[in-house]
Amino acid sequence: FSLDFILACVSHADEDQTSTDTSSSASRVRGNAHLDRLVDIYDRVLLILRYSMQYAEDIAVSLERSIKRNNRIGLGSNVTGIVSGATGVAAAATIFTPAGPPLIIASLLFGGTATAVSTGSEAVHYFSEPRKVA
Repeated sequence: FSLDFILACVSHADEDQTSTDTSSSASRVRGNAHLDRLVDIYDRVLLILRYSMQYAEDIAVSLERSIKRNNRIGLGSNVTGIVSGATGVAAAATIFTPAGPPLIIASLLFGGTATAVSTGSEAVHYFSEPRKVA
C-alpha cells in the first residue's frame, strides 16, 4: 500500500473522532470503506502467499539448477569464443599459406557456434517456467 493511502485511512479515522457535524458520517463511511478495502487486499495477499509457499522450495531448486546450467553453458561459449579468436589470429598470420583459409573458416565456425549456443541458452532461460513463476 502506498503511504498516502494509509495516511488517508488514518486521517479519516481521526476526523471521525473529532468532528460532530453531518459530514462526519460521510467521512466515517468513506474511512470504513477504505479500511475494508485495505483489509480485503491484505487477506488476498495473505492467501496468495500461503498458497505459493508450498511451491517455493521446488521453484528455488529449479532456479538454482538453471543457474548452474547457464553458468556451464556460458563458460563453454566463452571458451569457444576464445578458440575462435585464436584461430582467427592464426589465420591472419598464415593467410597466404595453404593453412590460412581453413583457419579462417574454422574461426568463423567456432564464433558462430559460440553465438548460437549463447543465444539459445538465453532464450531457454527467458522462457523457463521457474523464472516466470518466481
